[in-house]
Amino acid sequence: AQVYLTRGDLERALGLYEQSLAIREQVGDLKGTGATLAHMAQVYLTRGDLERALGLYEETLQILEQVGDLKGKGATLSGMANIFMEREDWDKAEALVSEALAIARRLRAKADIAFNTVKLGQIAQARGDIDAARAAYQTGLRLFEELGMPEAGQVRRMLAQVEGRGGGAAAPAVPDNADLIAQLEAQVAQLPPEQQAQIRALIEQLQNMSPAEIEAMLAGAAHEQLQAQAQQIADAARQARAQSAAAQLIPQLEEAAARFADGEDPGSPYDRLAQFTRAVIALLRGDALPPVSEQFGELFAALQRDFGG
Repeated sequence: AQVYLTRGDLERALGLYEQSLAIREQVGDLKGTGATLAHMAQVYLTRGDLERALGLYEETLQILEQVGDLKGKGATLSGMANIFMEREDWDKAEALVSEALAIARRLRAKADIAFNTVKLGQIAQARGDIDAARAAYQTGLRLFEELGMPEAGQVRRMLAQVEGRGGGAAAPAVPDNADLIAQLEAQVAQLPPEQQAQIRALIEQLQNMSPAEIEAMLAGAAHEQLQAQAQQIADAARQARAQSAAAQLIPQLEEAAARFADGEDPGSPYDRLAQFTRAVIALLRGDALPPVSEQFGELFAALQRDFGG
């Protein structure tokens, strides 16, 4: 979904996030639920649906406070500030960014400090406070340069704009997906060091790939994602059976199967995932089992064995 969001395919990204959300909620993954809600808010914000984006960010904030995720809370506050900047509610935007900046400083997260400092500069510029905007941009620029981040170039242009023509309107965001980048960085930072290195190597590899190579990689990633979703469904079924909670899980799986199949051609990857999900439902109910595609055959056979079939 993050790849599709980066490519601008908002509908496909949103659909995948909704599927991810349903599965994370089924397995009780609170932190993952919060992260997915934040990504969905970013999609709605990009689409211009500010009310829906704000509602999702508020849900995210409640979850992150519950699980004590300070890094995620800071990114969410910064995302919420974007909405109030769009509305030109500068006081509310400033309060949210200031809170996000305080969290970044507490965590000593240099990139987040830079992003939020520059955002305060944008707010100051919009209010016509050129001295404050200049100071914020200079601080942000220094931090981006120390980190070797490409956002330094954008901040140089923003600083030149302020020094050249004064204030008025806020400068463009740095970059448009800065909050998404912060969320992704937060997720990567939680991984073991060897996995962090692998992901960053993949990002570098993507920068040198042709469009055709990227499409091929996306196809492989989509296949892996489907397998992961099917595995999560199977794990949820095992847990529900062990806890005698099949009756509670089945309606959720029915909704997930309907979403998987919605708008899909027969035999498409997500149609096959819907078939797998319906087969899991039948297994939980003890009904006759529908066919399962070869793609998920081994996974379903293992589930049957665990169920004593």
